Amino acid sequence: SKEPEVTRWFYLPSWKRADLPIVLEAKEVEADRASVPGACWLIFEDGEGLGPQITRRLRELAKDAIPVIPGTRFARLDGGAYALDPGRREDYLALIQDLRAQGRTPTVILHLWNVTSDGRVPLTAVAVDAAQERGFYSLLFLVQALGKAAVTTPLQIGVVATHMLEVTGEETLHPGKATALGLCRVIPQEYPHITCRAVDVPTPAPWAAWSKGLVDRLITEFVLKPPEVTVAYRGRHRWVQRFEPLPEDHLPTGPVRLRKRGVYLITGGLGRIGLVLAEHLARTVQARLILVGRSGLPERAAWEAWLATHDEEDRTSHRIRQVQALEALGAEVMVAGADVADEAQMRAVIAQARERFGTLHGVIHAAGIVGEASIRAIQETDPADCEQQFRAKVYGSLMLEQALDGAHLDFCLLQSSLASILGGLGFAAYAAANSFLDALAHRRRADGLPWTSVDWDGWRFGEEHRAAMGRVAADLTLTPEEGVRAFDHLLALGDLPQVVVSTGDLQARIARWVRREPPAEAGPSRDGDSAKAQHPRPELGTAYVPPRTDLEQTIAEMWQKVLGIERVGVYDNFFELGGHSLLATQLISQLRDTFHVELPLRDLFENPTVAGLAESIETVRWAAQGMQAAPGAADEREEGEL
Repeated sequence: SKEPEVTRWFYLPSWKRADLPIVLEAKEVEADRASVPGACWLIFEDGEGLGPQITRRLRELAKDAIPVIPGTRFARLDGGAYALDPGRREDYLALIQDLRAQGRTPTVILHLWNVTSDGRVPLTAVAVDAAQERGFYSLLFLVQALGKAAVTTPLQIGVVATHMLEVTGEETLHPGKATALGLCRVIPQEYPHITCRAVDVPTPAPWAAWSKGLVDRLITEFVLKPPEVTVAYRGRHRWVQRFEPLPEDHLPTGPVRLRKRGVYLITGGLGRIGLVLAEHLARTVQARLILVGRSGLPERAAWEAWLATHDEEDRTSHRIRQVQALEALGAEVMVAGADVADEAQMRAVIAQARERFGTLHGVIHAAGIVGEASIRAIQETDPADCEQQFRAKVYGSLMLEQALDGAHLDFCLLQSSLASILGGLGFAAYAAANSFLDALAHRRRADGLPWTSVDWDGWRFGEEHRAAMGRVAADLTLTPEEGVRAFDHLLALGDLPQVVVSTGDLQARIARWVRREPPAEAGPSRDGDSAKAQHPRPELGTAYVPPRTDLEQTIAEMWQKVLGIERVGVYDNFFELGGHSLLATQLISQLRDTFHVELPLRDLFENPTVAGLAESIETVRWAAQGMQAAPGAADEREEGEL
């Protein structure tokens, strides 16, 4: 439930020592082979020697360990190894299909392609692209291949990397590697049979080799299957990530770091959150504001004519009126149209701002893609979808830092999201982009710059927005008024690289959404003997309409069992009934098993009713029958998909 006191919404990342005993006895190591015929370990070997050592050690333990190395094309190599092009999606599918043809099924995949010894890599787009290709995109293509090849046996994926997580404060992070962290959060939510764990390891000294102890500890990590999903090894010790409530001695006591008539630049300044914060700055300190938006606004001299010739619902008219309202509060406003990911354009904006206002005191980086554009199932995600997210948050923050050129600021707030910690159905690219912002803020703080990444909980704008989000998600969101109060607290906190804003108990949310532990009041799972306790149908904006066909009846009964609702109407909204991402995953899995169809995740967002899903299933069946009837289709068809 939502915590009513705003001061209790703040959490800080921390680390707890949690060593594991090294258990590599035959009975433990052989457990997966006994349960999964043809079980094997797939090792995406790095170029620093850690992967090859793991492969050798596994083979000493009589495991079927298969190395995979980067290459220019998919190929079988001597010694049972494979090569593939990291940037070619087709190569990953060829790998999984070749293994399946041999009767081999991966039960553990260790992905080590971002284990490097490069140390302090310059923060450039080129360096980020290289890390993304061998990290985020490689992992994305791998999971898509597993999905397309219908690998549904229990599977562990370990993303092992260097320079990905800050534990001691002495690390130099490579933010381009951190995007895989966000993807790791989402993969198990969309593929319930997969467990994904991120493991950060330190590079050895140039004259040293990887220790046998670390190799054995990494293997043990996936033999014992501990519940932690974010792990780091430092020296001989294992550390697990925690998020602790902000200690009382960190609670804001001093004044908010805002100057009277201060000069503040807001990227995404014409978006909803950007304008809320701009209004707060205007109201409290009569700030001089630079609002940066990709589309900008018409020339100021044309505003009155624009307002006279466009209706109240016009987006540009709405933004013009909001800027005028800021000025009525005493602010001085400069509106700039610029692509935040274009360094030249951002340099021009900052130069123009300094020419007009003389200085710059603070920056709020709020540019980003939200709403439906940020939701895409992993199986349906392509690089263009990801780049849309990465442009504003990843490359935008890089170009912003270069355009600022070491400017002395009071603060630079990166508007990140709780999705980087909790993930979320359809949020693969979104969570990844926000994980980048978190790592970038740690890197900038290490360089002595006052950058802070804020992992915001969801914001809600009006009751219409609340209804679209679904009841469970909306209950935990911030109103604009609450967001402004939290913003003031954040500015008074001092020098922190990352602050999490969670309106509910964060540890409980991590346990439920990330570690997938059932809530304390939950009964047996859907595979158990007892159904979830049934509750009356809540009051909804739609009238109850009973199922009209056998298909609708079956789907409605699934909903009743999953949601714990006594009766479900064919036009009832899944999310208004209390549905959320994990229940949606469970429901899609049941639909697939029952009707032998593969429904895209977007169907549940676009058609969150029994009637809508029934129509989608009928469409998939019709398409599959048509493919079977077509001459030659039987040799090409893999599965009916809408």
